[in-house]
Amino acid sequence: FLNFLGACQMLGQLVQHGLQNAAFFPGRHIDSLAIIIAGDGPMRNKISNRLTKLTKNVYLLGRVPPENIPNILKNSDFHVTASEKETRGLTVLEAFAAGIPVVAPQAGGVVENIQDGLNGLLFIPRNQESFCEKLKLLIEDSNLRIQMGINAKESIAKYSWDNAVANLLKIWQEQISGYV
Repeated sequence: FLNFLGACQMLGQLVQHGLQNAAFFPGRHIDSLAIIIAGDGPMRNKISNRLTKLTKNVYLLGRVPPENIPNILKNSDFHVTASEKETRGLTVLEAFAAGIPVVAPQAGGVVENIQDGLNGLLFIPRNQESFCEKLKLLIEDSNLRIQMGINAKESIAKYSWDNAVANLLKIWQEQISGYV
């Protein structure tokens, strides 16, 4: 998880309820999961307290320099965002660039980037059962994680500078051709 840890973030609540419901993770001990959170904000202590009650493998990195984010993501199996108010979801694009899938709420601007089941998974906002089902899919199926990661890496290509310039030139050419 990479983001500002503010009141709009549902991460602590979702993960707490999700991990407490062991029925969603049969045969898996919660301590086999590592949760890495990079970010800071007023909810940091509350999120930390909720998560450390559930597993010893919680790593709160605090604010991370932007140049370190790619390495954190490349060493992750998937990325989770819980914000329902993202306009574009930069962390989603950063995760795609690192070649990992994303679990996010079906809300806000992230739905423009995430193709459910292809490069990530979308859960029903504020619904712990939906969140847990999506986590379970990625935790238990390494082949699915790998394929979604490949798809995520491919889907980030449309945001390259080359594509941005090509799209801008196309728009300009269309506008100019109307005047000639």
